Amino acid sequence: MHQPMRLRFKREAVSFATVLVTLGLYIPLMDESWSLYLALCAGYTVLVFGLIWSDGKWGRCLGGGKWTLGKLLQGHASFLLALIFWVWLARFSRPWLPDWLMNEGVDHLTLYLIFAALGIVAIWWIEQSWISKGSKKDEGG
Repeated sequence: MHQPMRLRFKREAVSFATVLVTLGLYIPLMDESWSLYLALCAGYTVLVFGLIWSDGKWGRCLGGGKWTLGKLLQGHASFLLALIFWVWLARFSRPWLPDWLMNEGVDHLTLYLIFAALGIVAIWWIEQSWISKGSKKDEGG
């Protein structure tokens, strides 16, 4: 009974930290063109590594020989580049997208924002799958 409550608390702490870091970086720097990318990358990093921590996977990821810290950080940097590219592509293509994607729905939620968010979730999901698979070094590669 303690484990699910503790896991829930850890997950809530990770969620709170993700939002706090993202907004804490974006709001004071919002006049800069790069602030969105910095805030998203920082918040995304807190989310990814926070979930590894909250699920108790640090020992399995790093201690179990699956990953070295360098390989894990290098792989994460690749996913950060994918995140930056996705957000840049969404912002760059916005003027050329059809009006039906941009029409405001409930509380300014548009299909454009939904697709952009789904892309970020897809990048996160792929990274989680990559982390779960582990390093190929045990398989001779």
